[in-house]
Amino acid sequence: MNLLRLCIGIVLVSAALLAGCTNSIWHKVDLARRQGDLLSAKTVITKHLQDHPQDAEAYFLLGQVQAGLQEWQPMIEAFATCEQLDPAWNNDIDAEKNKYWTQSINAGMALMRQQHYAHALENFTAATTILPQRGAGFRMSGEALLAIGDTSRALRELEQGLTLNVSDERARTVAMRILFGKGNYERAIEMANLLIQTDAKNPEAWRIKACSYDALDDYPAAENAYTRLLELSNRHADLETFAALQYRYGRYENSAVLLRRAIDLGGDRKANLQAIAQVRLMQKNYQEIARTASELLSLDPHNAKARQLLKLAYVAMGQENLAAEMEQRFQELTNPN
Repeated sequence: MNLLRLCIGIVLVSAALLAGCTNSIWHKVDLARRQGDLLSAKTVITKHLQDHPQDAEAYFLLGQVQAGLQEWQPMIEAFATCEQLDPAWNNDIDAEKNKYWTQSINAGMALMRQQHYAHALENFTAATTILPQRGAGFRMSGEALLAIGDTSRALRELEQGLTLNVSDERARTVAMRILFGKGNYERAIEMANLLIQTDAKNPEAWRIKACSYDALDDYPAAENAYTRLLELSNRHADLETFAALQYRYGRYENSAVLLRRAIDLGGDRKANLQAIAQVRLMQKNYQEIARTASELLSLDPHNAKARQLLKLAYVAMGQENLAAEMEQRFQELTNPN
């Protein structure tokens, strides 16, 4: 009986000593973390794990410390080992990952607003390491890469994000812009069509679609897309690009009408009038050439090209006297003495 009590006592004492030792280790870790000495905390935990490789809690704490050191991949590995040893830590680990992911995204967005794109990218890359199953991190990485001019990597990140979240319209829109800018018009059209499926009144998707078909010299598809675009947009630039398409395919009257509408919506009056004059010249519509040239001269009396067009129109219409009067007025204007 005495021997049995002695054995039990020894076991209890050993357990108490072990607990005291463990508590001492975690006290050191906690103290080091409070003091901001994460490297010391990491060293203590690492040494502890050499002797206690099955301690799930130690791996959890190691992951937290590595997160503080921004060692994201080692953090993921430590958390994974913790979960393997004891699945009961799953919820705590998910909460930690979500916290660090959110912190990284928020920090990156703040840096983007400050135009510190390279540092923002570091934070977004951290987010994709912490939770690689979330598409938003890849989309933000893509936008940061685009801001620093790396369009190829930006596109890869955006497409990775879209494989994880096909409904991310922002990622698809940015990818569409990049594809168009790189001259990959077929894929830009694919992206535009997917956006239009979600929102048939998306003007940017119709714009990219129209301009892509325009660049591919597919007149019927481009005309259809531009027509749909102009039902949604009041931008003079859209009218001007459509006018240019109509001009290239010999639809001169359509081009002139569009250019007039562009002026009404605030487009550059001089530039558009010059374009209209060129259209009328192709039509050999001398009455309209005279009208347009006169408008140009009212904006700039020294416009030599407009003067030549007006003179050409007068002569073509058999009004040489008006051509002579105009030339005389021009000489008086340029040589007042």
